[in-house]
Amino acid sequence: MSHHSSKGFSLVETLVASALVAMWAVSSQQLLQIGLTAIERAERKAQAVEALNSYIQDAHIAWRSGSPPPAQTTENGFTIISNVNSLDEDNAMVDIKISRGERRLYSLEIWLSR
Repeated sequence: MSHHSSKGFSLVETLVASALVAMWAVSSQQLLQIGLTAIERAERKAQAVEALNSYIQDAHIAWRSGSPPPAQTTENGFTIISNVNSLDEDNAMVDIKISRGERRLYSLEIWLSR
């Protein structure tokens, strides 16, 4: 009776292990891509919020000085379009839309008071 001792992995075991590693690598790559896309989207929204905050501060300053805020402006690559609805000489509602390119990111309504 001959004694056969194995000194490594068989071809089948190696192929199964390779297939498992390949599946893990593909799923990890997809998860990484999803995470990077989410980070990019969050950064873009944070930039839009910064641009909106800057515009709102400028709108309040302009309104207090007696003039309406600009109807359209550009802040950090975002286009901001506003529509001022004066309620009386001291108060107004402003409908603001901010976009980058053709995608509208936010729509906001603010109240201005002198």
